[in-house]
Amino acid sequence: MSLFGSSKPSSAPSGGQKGTPPSSGFFGDKKEISRREFRERMAKTSGRIPGAGGVSYTKRERIEYEKKLPWGKYGANISKKELGVHRMKELQKEKYMTKSWDEKKRIDREIRYLKDLTK
Repeated sequence: MSLFGSSKPSSAPSGGQKGTPPSSGFFGDKKEISRREFRERMAKTSGRIPGAGGVSYTKRERIEYEKKLPWGKYGANISKKELGVHRMKELQKEKYMTKSWDEKKRIDREIRYLKDLTK
């Protein structure tokens, strides 16, 4: 017997709760989602910003973020690549160009939130 219990595998099922899909990320198993779906999912997700010391976005701020996205550039649907790669590059460029520390902090938190959403 080891220090941490028995060496035989447990009979408890792994993988979380019943009924949850195996790919339960923001995009799920879809390659892209519509603007309406994006808004609904932003309203339902946690507003917690990773690495910000417990700071989180309110529901209103998350829904307003959907309105700030350049939908004319992305079209009616947005893909994981557009949100996770292209938008983050735009934000990193904006962060580099900004002179104000408060604005840099705001953009950095937005980048970390998007990384957490699209992982």
